[in-house]
Amino acid sequence: MIRAAACLPAGADFALDASYIWPLPDWMPRPPVPADNPMSAEKVERGRHRFECCHCHSGVQFTDTIQTALMPEGEVGYHNTGLHADYSASAPGLIGITGRPQDAGHFRTPDLRNVAVTAPCMHDGSIPDLSGAIGHYASAGRADHPMKDGMIQGFRVSDAEIADLIAFLEGPTDEGFLTDPSLSDPWPEGHPARAPRQMP
Repeated sequence: MIRAAACLPAGADFALDASYIWPLPDWMPRPPVPADNPMSAEKVERGRHRFECCHCHSGVQFTDTIQTALMPEGEVGYHNTGLHADYSASAPGLIGITGRPQDAGHFRTPDLRNVAVTAPCMHDGSIPDLSGAIGHYASAGRADHPMKDGMIQGFRVSDAEIADLIAFLEGPTDEGFLTDPSLSDPWPEGHPARAPRQMP
């Protein structure tokens, strides 16, 4: 499971230690890999070749949007996934910052850590769950857009493969992070900041 998420090359040792895969600072908790996760090395290998999520969800944080001060904005992973045929002025994507037409509908790739508990999906919350997100990519997006990323080509997928992929995506769920009181919502119950937020 770790291998596919981290996009390690074929032939790499599947039993690599998590501390080697995630060279995180000591203060940052390692993403857990549950012992009871139903993923086997064979399933992970099939998933790596089948779904190729690692093109956008790679590296330590499972995303291609890690940026340093030396990287121009265009080198960071922003993608138009064919979610909409037209993007509103309130959520135009990267074009709202750059002004370049080729950036219309491009949004940063989210990381996969805790993705199993962060539904709804997509930048605007328009897809209710992971199964729907997988269906979105399987159908090559739900709308044609001239700037849609060329990686969004669609694929056939069975219900069993969807279940395997969802089980895989549950792997980087960090219960320690999710239940740590020091990282909980700082606003008291009833405070306006706790009101549900949704893109217009």
